[in-house]
Amino acid sequence: MPGRLLFSVGAAFALVAALSLTACGGGGGGDEDAIKSLVDKTAKALEDMDADAFEGLMSSDCEGIAAAMEETFSLLEELDMGEFKVNIENVEVRNVEDDSAEVLVEGTVEVAGEETDLSEGDDWSKVVKEDGKWRWADCEEFAGA
Repeated sequence: MPGRLLFSVGAAFALVAALSLTACGGGGGGDEDAIKSLVDKTAKALEDMDADAFEGLMSSDCEGIAAAMEETFSLLEELDMGEFKVNIENVEVRNVEDDSAEVLVEGTVEVAGEETDLSEGDDWSKVVKEDGKWRWADCEEFAGA
């Protein structure tokens, strides 16, 4: 269980890091603004440890992610591991299409005194547009599978 918790928390940290799209100013309106909104909502869901809100930000292909995140959040609270602390150093967005884009986040996350890199090298996360809304598409990355 501890290994799975760390993987799930690490994946959640990677998602929180996308908050830096807003912090770094990112640019160009339209889809980029919508992706920034997704990032803001995701950061809030993670900070609030709200698994249901988190699930609503994931692709429809990510069935069951709320249960995986609820387990992670519950364990963090049970172990009194404190809040997420995120340090965003850089964010890049590429390959923005009508219904998909990729995001690379560089920085660190700290929880329970342990600091972890948000990405390792060329670790791009995919977002997709479903029913007019941008959502995270890398289900396995965030579910700890």
